[in-house]
Amino acid sequence: VKSGMPRPRNLAAAVAQAFTVMDVVTIPMGLQMGTDSTPGDEGDYTMWGAVYDHLSPAVYWRTAENYQPQRLSLADLDLREGAPRRYLQLNSTALTWFADASPALLP
Repeated sequence: VKSGMPRPRNLAAAVAQAFTVMDVVTIPMGLQMGTDSTPGDEGDYTMWGAVYDHLSPAVYWRTAENYQPQRLSLADLDLREGAPRRYLQLNSTALTWFADASPALLP
């Protein structure tokens, strides 16, 4: 898949291409019910996927419940020894699930 894509022209295109490649191996929710999990468990679909930017250290991800790509820049974290630990729930309701397109409307 990747070999058939043009060279990305910017970071946004590169991340989009990475998610496109991920789509090839993603198992959608409901496609294969109960194939690799016990009743009541999760695990028979792709629950989340991540793309790592090694040049401007960041992680992008999306979940089965929120396909809107999210980003966390490592520059926003205090990675010093002894810094308070923080965590992020990947399905947090504080994360947007859509981008409001109304500001892009043209006259």
